Amino acid sequence: MHKDLNEIDEYVNRNEFLKKETMVYESTRYNDIITEDFPQDADKLLSMSLEELTYEFFENYQKEYVPNVIHVHHSSLEPHPLFIPKEKRKNFNCWQTTIEE
Repeated sequence: MHKDLNEIDEYVNRNEFLKKETMVYESTRYNDIITEDFPQDADKLLSMSLEELTYEFFENYQKEYVPNVIHVHHSSLEPHPLFIPKEKRKNFNCWQTTIEE
């Protein structure tokens, strides 16, 4: 799924679990992977945000191994009945996935 990098960053900054746990763990793992498996590209890759790295790795290293890739933009999900608009999600708790209306 493709989502605007600024929107992802805003979401991470609102979500304390992501900010303090997930991002720290994933950044450490990505740094290890980059230095061990992609030393020739390390300067470029280590300067990217985690969100940018996720797209970079998929597009340039993983995509060829995934049969029948389908690109879905986050905004294309809006018509779905279970989609929750951003303005209603912005104060969600870390693991919240539904709203009470």
